[in-house]
Amino acid sequence: MTDYDVGIHDINGKQVEVEQDLDVTDPRADYDHVGTMVCWHGRYQLGDEQPKEEWFDYYKREIEPHEVGGVVLPLYLYDHSGITMSTSAYSCPWDSGQVGWIYCTRKQVEEECNGDLELAKKNLEYEVLEYDQYLRGDVYTVTVYTVHECSLGHLHREIEDSLSGLYGLEVVQDYIEDYFNEEEEVA
Repeated sequence: MTDYDVGIHDINGKQVEVEQDLDVTDPRADYDHVGTMVCWHGRYQLGDEQPKEEWFDYYKREIEPHEVGGVVLPLYLYDHSGITMSTSAYSCPWDSGQVGWIYCTRKQVEEECNGDLELAKKNLEYEVLEYDQYLRGDVYTVTVYTVHECSLGHLHREIEDSLSGLYGLEVVQDYIEDYFNEEEEVA
């Protein structure tokens, strides 16, 4: 297995270009989610909601009632030359701290996860991972080019396929491997 990082890769006589997706949109706004992400931060508009009231009052009124039968996870932000988010605390007390919660109600656990609290928790953790990848710019475009030489001896590339919005290099890796495995099956 080859690791495909940002750059141009020659594979089976084609060129595959992996680049950071600079036109990615906020996944919290563009996709449906099980959880609701609520955040408080003085400089960033994070998550789904940014309540004006104090976090403690909001928590007592909106989140605490869902702790029984629902899932509530803390959200931590590390802010140093970029931002990253997690459901686990970071070790740096100066540049990190809790900024909110992601939660789903008992009703959402029943409807979206067949009552499975562990599945609901995994869904929320994945939503935070996806959002973190968005915040860090860990989203990519892969373009596959056919390369041919013209009568003057110059190499020319034509786009054969392109896909944007791939979250994480592991997904890029899977996409490239699947693409060329399918191509071999067709041939």
